[in-house]
Amino acid sequence: MAGGAVVHRYCSSCGAAIADDAAFCDACGSKLQPPAVSRAAAAAPTAVATYTYAGFLRRAAAYIVDAAAAIVLGALVGLMWGFVALVILYVAQGDQHYTSGREFAPTMTFWLLFMLGWLAAFFWYHLLATARGGGFGKRLLGMRIVRESDGAAPGLGSAFLRILIPVVLAWMSSGIGSLLDYAWALWDPRRQTLHDKAAGTLVVDVSRAAAPDAARPVEPAPAGGVGTGLRPGAGRA
Repeated sequence: MAGGAVVHRYCSSCGAAIADDAAFCDACGSKLQPPAVSRAAAAAPTAVATYTYAGFLRRAAAYIVDAAAAIVLGALVGLMWGFVALVILYVAQGDQHYTSGREFAPTMTFWLLFMLGWLAAFFWYHLLATARGGGFGKRLLGMRIVRESDGAAPGLGSAFLRILIPVVLAWMSSGIGSLLDYAWALWDPRRQTLHDKAAGTLVVDVSRAAAPDAARPVEPAPAGGVGTGLRPGAGRA
């Protein structure tokens, strides 16, 4: 053992004293298990960034921007699909589809493909944007969607659930449920909508992310789980 090393461990194979940072026993050569973390060290609070929960009006503005971006993208994809369909029909049938009623109607085919392309692009924009933490609107206004459990981006599963819940609520209640879903953020302490709660997500204001604040205690983690990483009272100003 190197001179001057502080001894706190002993080899489980031969009983020889070993240094805290040793990987192998100098006496018998046995591989050592890494030292256990003390209870005091494990329980010590870690410095985390403080966050402010994004307010209702800013979320609404971001949603309008994202919806506009998705509409434009969907229109471009729909136009592309529709024109490709027209070209395929013209090449396959020539002028017959203008003179015979049993062939596909070009106008109907164009609009059908346009709507399918628009819906596909609209859905994929929101799904992929949410999975990565938010679309153009939220990033433009300094917000980010994160998981409650660890502060990471939601991922595809949570993103799909966030999109599905408002649609299901609207379908079940003729739109009233969807309005209640979004309005829930007005009085919720953490500014969560119902689809946020179902998906386990938060929308935070990253433009106001503060440096770690050692003077304020970190919100304790629930038993057997992981804390939110947010300090009590954040976002309630």
